[in-house]
Amino acid sequence: MPILDTTDQNLVLEYFARKGFNATQMVEAHTETTSLPDFVVRKGTSLVFYCDVVSSVREGGVDCTAERVTEAAARLHRVNPLHSMPNVVCVVNWDRYSNIQHLRPAIEGAHIIGNGCGLWSFRRYLMGGTKRPGGEIDMLLWFNGIDPMSQPQICLNAESKHIERISVLIGIDPSDAPDCRPFLDM
Repeated sequence: MPILDTTDQNLVLEYFARKGFNATQMVEAHTETTSLPDFVVRKGTSLVFYCDVVSSVREGGVDCTAERVTEAAARLHRVNPLHSMPNVVCVVNWDRYSNIQHLRPAIEGAHIIGNGCGLWSFRRYLMGGTKRPGGEIDMLLWFNGIDPMSQPQICLNAESKHIERISVLIGIDPSDAPDCRPFLDM
């Protein structure tokens, strides 16, 4: 089961409610090896996307956000194997020194440290790198857990077959959001 605080889920649920969505928790039988995404998101009675929430976390001084995002993509694939609906990952960040610009280095295995220098994660290097979630993710929302009143930063997969649909739903112009494809692709 993903490491998650209900505070993270509540932050995401409040945002979705302000956007007019109804997010309901997926009912499932959790097992040691299998879990599903956190939410099915509807607009009215129509299913509009699946969503998984992850915390931006450090374990032993290593940023594990990349692993969490990759695990989220796998959970989304379990319920949406044909990718017939958009998949959304919400990252709730609790590190006051990190923002969405830190996501790319985290996924690629390099980390930004206090003075702006990069630090390569030897753990990832020795493990052969982090498997990237590829095209499973259509939109990534980066929430600032320290300032819950701030709006999430939005990152779109520019090659997503759902980009037009997800952009209309969220109410953004795709050209206004950064493309997350370069660091989500395999």
